[in-house]
Amino acid sequence: MDGHGNQSDSHEPCDRRATGPLRLRISRGRRHIAASICDGWFNENWFPSYAETYDALQEYCQAAEFLASEDAEEITTKTEYLFKYSNYYTYHPFHAMSMISGGSVPLLWTSGVFLVGPKAPKYARGMGFVPVNTFAEAMERARKIVARTPGSFALRSAFPGASLFTYVLSNRAEECANG
Repeated sequence: MDGHGNQSDSHEPCDRRATGPLRLRISRGRRHIAASICDGWFNENWFPSYAETYDALQEYCQAAEFLASEDAEEITTKTEYLFKYSNYYTYHPFHAMSMISGGSVPLLWTSGVFLVGPKAPKYARGMGFVPVNTFAEAMERARKIVARTPGSFALRSAFPGASLFTYVLSNRAEECANG
């Protein structure tokens, strides 16, 4: 259960699994739109280091700076987290660093990521994403950036059984459609 009565294995304040499909089709300079609950729940029972890791990340301008810092090393070697990993089957504290590394990839290769529907937008902003309320709002903001109707495609196959779509915005709709 996710603390809200829903069955979930989500473990990040902004579930970066929503941005996973971006890795399939990241292109330099494009804007991406992804959806996430992003409610600030870190799931302390499975991921005890995540809240501390997120708070420490906020003190750095770039994810890479944080990952190379003494703060990150201190968190990943903290006895309390390692004990829980060894004895209570929680995730290793380095897992949080891996998620930060992977989650920062779209920000390195695109001109930005709009995150649709976050319940706690500060967590989306804290990871460098632009929170918006709806896909329509994201598309409208994208139109202002690309100066015309942005092309889009949906990656349904990335989330079998889920109604989650990731859109890649481009000045060339046919490029998105044809790959």
